[in-house]
Amino acid sequence: MTFRDAPASAMPRRGVSGTPRALHRRRRRLRGDQSARQKTSMAITHTDARGAVARRGWVEPMARTGYLTKGVVYVLIGVLAILAVTGAGSGAGEIGGPETAVRTIGEQPFGQVLLTIVGIGLFAYAAWRLVQAILDPERAALEGGKGVAKRIGWGVSGVLHAALGVAALQMAFAGRAPREGGSESWVGEVLSWDAGPVLVVAAGAAVILFALYEIYRAWTIDFTRHLKITQMTPTERRWSIRAGRIGLFARGVVLVIVGAGIVEAGLNARPGEAEGLGGALRDIAQQPYGAILLIVVAVGLVAYGVFQMVEARYRRIPTRA
Repeated sequence: MTFRDAPASAMPRRGVSGTPRALHRRRRRLRGDQSARQKTSMAITHTDARGAVARRGWVEPMARTGYLTKGVVYVLIGVLAILAVTGAGSGAGEIGGPETAVRTIGEQPFGQVLLTIVGIGLFAYAAWRLVQAILDPERAALEGGKGVAKRIGWGVSGVLHAALGVAALQMAFAGRAPREGGSESWVGEVLSWDAGPVLVVAAGAAVILFALYEIYRAWTIDFTRHLKITQMTPTERRWSIRAGRIGLFARGVVLVIVGAGIVEAGLNARPGEAEGLGGALRDIAQQPYGAILLIVVAVGLVAYGVFQMVEARYRRIPTRA
């Protein structure tokens, strides 16, 4: 019997379910189906979260109010540092961080009213950051580990700005002026724990990594994907990008110094080596050509504040499912 005369059951067939190749294809299809179901499940979860945000119409105005307030604070930090270095404004300037800016606001005419407005704005920003961290309307969870880091960072930012809001309201209604040194306080507390030094070093390293990410965003202009670029005029677009690049780079440099101080505090078990934004600016001023360096960095912080105001107007706030 020739090969042509063989019965059909004896003929070799392609795609038989029992062959290794067919089994491999079947496993690949199953894995693909499982992956698709997981992605669909994640998409549904995030759609539900975005829908939850959408049902709260206060989220977008709250976020924009927060960005505007944060911008005002950073502009004031930069302006005060420039005045302190140049001696302009009859010595009205002072090198410091957000606490110094809040205290300066309270010393102005109608200071109580201004502090109340600023405190509410800082709470608005803190609430928006917590919405980002918990409800994740921007779908950071889909980015894996990077998304987890973002959400943790948003949560920490929310807590820090809430604390600054409390300080502003305390000064407005109790006359208690906010003081710097918050970094030293919590570092000293953590260092008293058994694993305290390790945790402090890890926190400092996290600050440095975040700072480098800010510099990366400035270099790559990554921040523009969150802006409604098409709604800007060419001039607004050009200056918004400039403010974002200069501002993020300057803030990144300052935060590298802050993170390095926290790492040193953990390694040497000395809480006094940890410093906030104001301490970092004072360190810059003490370097050779410190006055020039501080002016450059302070101008960058003013640019960062302006960029926050741009975000208040043009940032994409995902509030629809």
